[in-house]
Amino acid sequence: SALQQPRQQAVVVGCGPVGAAVSLVLASKHNFDVTLLESSSESSSQTKYDPTKAFLYNVNPRGQTLTKMFPAMHQKLQERSVASKGFGDTVITIVPADPSEPIPDKKKNMEGTTSTKEKTPDTKNSMPSGEKAVGVGYWIPRHEMVKLMVEEIDEHNEKGVGGKITLCTGMECLSVLPSNEKGKDVTVTVKNVTTSSLLSSYCNFHLNLKYQMLMGNPH
Repeated sequence: SALQQPRQQAVVVGCGPVGAAVSLVLASKHNFDVTLLESSSESSSQTKYDPTKAFLYNVNPRGQTLTKMFPAMHQKLQERSVASKGFGDTVITIVPADPSEPIPDKKKNMEGTTSTKEKTPDTKNSMPSGEKAVGVGYWIPRHEMVKLMVEEIDEHNEKGVGGKITLCTGMECLSVLPSNEKGKDVTVTVKNVTTSSLLSSYCNFHLNLKYQMLMGNPH
């Protein structure tokens, strides 16, 4: 049989939602071996609540293009989030800063403020509340979103299909520079945040521009 061709390698900086997403797509869909660098130590990883990053994500239909590539992850997203069916029926009330001013009448958002035509039945919004309608968004805390993506990385590695994702916590990326090593494209220099020791790795770096733009925050 023909010798198996070595996999291409990629280095992704930052195990936030973007870094985890890029790693999953490269490894599972494009057969890359991925090294995922995360400066936070394991004890204070991205999967735990951090008050400095305590905000919610709305995974809208565009974002679900990614999650639906991984059915188990998408199922966890549905189970751990709060579904939202858009803002068509949202009532907005603007409260004046001056407490002596009366509160104005409530107005409906979007087509509720402009449309005078009789609405056609909305099959998505008329579904029972327990069902997930197509096109809904899912509100989820950032650390919970990262957690389910890291779980998907673990499950991907356990399957042994496609490239492997190696998550390196406590490793801060200092630079990604053109390499002087023969046959290698870049030199990646990282620092162990616990010991402050430096490590340089040489690798080939054949990334589509789309993935370069999506990579986590480079240092």
